[in-house]
Amino acid sequence: MSLILFIFYETIKYMSNGLKETIKTYVKNSKPNVEEFVKYFSNENDEVIYPETIQDKLEHWDVKINGQKYDPKALKKILRSDDDVSKIYHWIEMKNGDGYTGWLYSSPDVHLVFETIDEWILVKKDSLIPLIEQKCEGGLNIMPYPIPKISKHVKLYIPYRRFKREDSIVLATIEDIKSVAYKILKKS
Repeated sequence: MSLILFIFYETIKYMSNGLKETIKTYVKNSKPNVEEFVKYFSNENDEVIYPETIQDKLEHWDVKINGQKYDPKALKKILRSDDDVSKIYHWIEMKNGDGYTGWLYSSPDVHLVFETIDEWILVKKDSLIPLIEQKCEGGLNIMPYPIPKISKHVKLYIPYRRFKREDSIVLATIEDIKSVAYKILKKS
């Protein structure tokens, strides 16, 4: 167990139940796509658990359903300045904003769930990692480029970093992500 997780778990022992519930509610309500995924993927008999904030940050999961951890990825814009979310691309995080392991390389038992306009694409990390590593030009160890200011200049499978961040992210096509999916759920 990492030192940070150890400190967190030691600290949480002394938190009041009210504070624990407030944190869980905040995490649950801060990610509406997680609730939408839970609605599509589970029923009233399933055990649904939301992580503590530190679990979300370090273990990279947003919901546990019947013991399986999932990390739903919402539709996102290519650039924050874009008008709409991308319908054909998803960002993949190799390193997070602080330079630590991103969600792609975090706990292998966490399944990724990519949202599209009309589907949820479920992917195991051990299927997605080789795809991303194979498609990345120059490999993943090159210094990430700053993200261009115009969406049409963002290239697929090139490691980028956000301004004043230590992350490494690549833009992938939804079609490529679907090619390694183990399940695709239609939204109704």
